[in-house]
Amino acid sequence: MFAILLLTAAMAVAAPAALAAPQDPAALLPSDTIFYVGTDSLRASAEAAKASAMHKIFNEDEVQAFLNKPLSILDRVIGEAAKTQGFDEPPFTMSEVVLGQGEGPPIGRFFIALAHVNFEEAGGDQAAMANAAGMDVGFVVGVELLGERDMKLVKGMWDMIPVEQTETSLAGHTIFTKMEPSEAMGAHMAILDKMAVISLSSSAIEDVITRYEGQGGASLADSAGYQKMMKLAGGMKAGGSAMYARPPALADLLRQGAAMAMMMEGEAEMIPAVTGLIDSLGLEAFEGLGSVSYRDREGLVHGTSVVYRNPQGKGLLPELVGDLQPLDLSQLDKIPADAMSANGAALPELAVVYDFAMNTLEMFEEGAADEVRAKISEVMPEDEFRSNLLENLGGEWWAFALPNQGVMQMPANVHRVQAKDPSAFIDALTKITAFASKEMGVDVGVVKSTKEGPEIYELDLSKTPLAMAMMAPGFAVDGNDLVFSPESADLVRKMLEGSVGEGQLSAEPEFAAFVSRLKGKGELVGIAYVDNAETFSAMYGQMTGTVQLLGGSAGDLPVDLSMLPTEDSIRQHLGHSSAGEYRTEDGRQIVAESLSQFDLGDFLPFALMGAMFATMGETTDFSEVAREKDPRDQALDDMGKIKAGLTIFRIANKRYPESLAELVEPHPDYPNGFMGTLELPSDPWGNGYHYRLDGKKPVLWSAGPNGSDDNGEGDDVVMAKRA
Repeated sequence: MFAILLLTAAMAVAAPAALAAPQDPAALLPSDTIFYVGTDSLRASAEAAKASAMHKIFNEDEVQAFLNKPLSILDRVIGEAAKTQGFDEPPFTMSEVVLGQGEGPPIGRFFIALAHVNFEEAGGDQAAMANAAGMDVGFVVGVELLGERDMKLVKGMWDMIPVEQTETSLAGHTIFTKMEPSEAMGAHMAILDKMAVISLSSSAIEDVITRYEGQGGASLADSAGYQKMMKLAGGMKAGGSAMYARPPALADLLRQGAAMAMMMEGEAEMIPAVTGLIDSLGLEAFEGLGSVSYRDREGLVHGTSVVYRNPQGKGLLPELVGDLQPLDLSQLDKIPADAMSANGAALPELAVVYDFAMNTLEMFEEGAADEVRAKISEVMPEDEFRSNLLENLGGEWWAFALPNQGVMQMPANVHRVQAKDPSAFIDALTKITAFASKEMGVDVGVVKSTKEGPEIYELDLSKTPLAMAMMAPGFAVDGNDLVFSPESADLVRKMLEGSVGEGQLSAEPEFAAFVSRLKGKGELVGIAYVDNAETFSAMYGQMTGTVQLLGGSAGDLPVDLSMLPTEDSIRQHLGHSSAGEYRTEDGRQIVAESLSQFDLGDFLPFALMGAMFATMGETTDFSEVAREKDPRDQALDDMGKIKAGLTIFRIANKRYPESLAELVEPHPDYPNGFMGTLELPSDPWGNGYHYRLDGKKPVLWSAGPNGSDDNGEGDDVVMAKRA
């Protein structure tokens, strides 16, 4: 059974979600499919990704030099594994996957779906379900393989599963079935022209075949919710992506799955509480949810998500989204233009969450909610807790991050929340901190600042373990708003005085155009903005110094930390991302739209690399793995290390060095030099590397094979200048 699941997973991980109308795989699935994600062409998706920021970053010389070691290790492992399976060459290399080289994955249409889960096959009652015998799980994966060699690879992997095979036929297609005699569930595979389909359910794969032949009735692509989602997204672009789910069916699946798990654990008495919790979430109130995304010619990802809500639905989730009020967008004028990120959201009443939590506690243990209420009453009466805290805060929440305003010039955050009675909130918070001080044996207090200017309340953490973090949180009242910063009370003061930041985020052209477009579609209840370049710089500047301090103490790693790319090599490709959420049809429909530089698929290579290194464990000596390099590649690797040293030097000294020799001189903070060594490397031809400043940018080059310095021309090997 493990081998069967391994093959299914191998086919699935070959593709992140991606979809287009002409050959929509949703047409191969029934209209009541529980969950679906699919694409018309992963190759088209990969081709579109070549315009993305991530692709440009991966193809920077410095980044490739940094990735050289881990990719070398993984390519060697993949090659050795391919040879053990009888292949002369591996079907792919990690270099191709990560760096987006070649034509992209040889995959056209792709989908993963849960068409159905039939517990009735298990006998219907809970005792029978606990055995799971005969349970029909309609999990199905389809992959269209564009190369004949790739289809042979899938067939070869299927044949390697050491389980007896049976064959049946439907509409001229052969269904291959592998099932362990002792197992209740097997795997079924069919080849539909160039598409390999694998399922854990014979009925699911038969349904796919029937629809592939143009029969079978209404499909998921024909369903009203799916078509409405496509219309909202403006149709589907080639190489895009789609997901659709039916929450009521998922809720039913959760109930039955939980009941089965409780029976198997011998805890049948817990079934009413668990199913009651699922009922109280109110998933049935959401008739459907889905998302569509695609990447445009500039590499930006356009996303549209939609939730269809029944206004009459009951439960936690429908109550949370049912009474959201439109945002007051004038609040954007209070956010400085240099904000690294900003978020605004309509807030539900916290009392709804509190009541849900109390009811849930009582379902699982009688009297548990009363114990919590008794603890609250030690701080303040429960009605005061509800009125001064839970029902007091609401309306809107805004948050943003500003650069260089926190400890050691790190970013700091500001939050602005509406309160019906700010003074009542301050009174409640004072009582909570006093109680916490008593319970934990530490002195935490709400102290009114004595500094001139706006009235600021500081949370004194000086006598707590948090004092080591040098945080000085504080808040103030601004009309009916509570303004809070967890890092700096002084930042709150500056915000109220208008002495921090310049301009207004609402005037940023791209973001303003995005907000205006969404305002024309419905009532805005959420908005978000990220300056990817500033956010990256804030994190990366801190990280490079920490990495250099680690030096060789990090042990044997599959990466060379001394070759971390410079900040500029990555930052130059970064811009802004925006997202927003609006309501239409009197709140029945909630739509979210986004415009971003990245999607989940951009980060999957990192996840895949991490997973492969995790499985290798301690069996590989990473220090002895090296790809045979062309001398020019070796020169670029060396210059990547030098460039990393230049970055560390600049951070420590606020300037670049006059010569490379300064990089290998001891420094109080870097006793082994800024490159972790006291000796400069020579190029592959035995000569030193050359360096100059072009304006404020460092330029590195080797004189090349002839040893004659042509100032970066001729056969010189140059680490390209950064824009």
